[in-house]
Amino acid sequence: YNEAAVNRALVNRASECSLSEVVGYRVNELYIGHVKDSDSVIEEELCERDGKKLAPGAICWCSEPDTHEVIVQGLKQGVNTKLHPTRKSSVSISKRRIFEEFQNLVTQTPMDERPLTLCNESSLSSYNSYKQASINYQLAKKCFLTYFPTWQRNDPQYEEFEL
Repeated sequence: YNEAAVNRALVNRASECSLSEVVGYRVNELYIGHVKDSDSVIEEELCERDGKKLAPGAICWCSEPDTHEVIVQGLKQGVNTKLHPTRKSSVSISKRRIFEEFQNLVTQTPMDERPLTLCNESSLSSYNSYKQASINYQLAKKCFLTYFPTWQRNDPQYEEFEL
């Protein structure tokens, strides 16, 4: 692990991407750290409340300064097979959870205040159909993939889910 190399590969490259030219998109500030051993100060701060240790290869996602999620192989740390797949076991940054939040926002927005792409709901049913309909999303994706051309993408069949 080389922190300078990771920052150069992710943070610096992402900041070169002109996402600010695409309406509604920006590059968030990132902090990338590496837990070298179980006595790490970072690990103690993040896991103090839960009494858990970070698993090797885990990703710790901090959505707000006081909250975090430890993700191991796509699931929250500590989730067993009995809880999988349930809302309690799913990660807050999963496609399904983000799509649920998005659909809630759409239904709360009056029809006359929605973007044109969201006015014809009959043609929009799956996660993928919403993504394909969004011109800004397509522009942001193109910009992102310019700077991260080897980014691993899922098979489109995994984005054809409905809620």
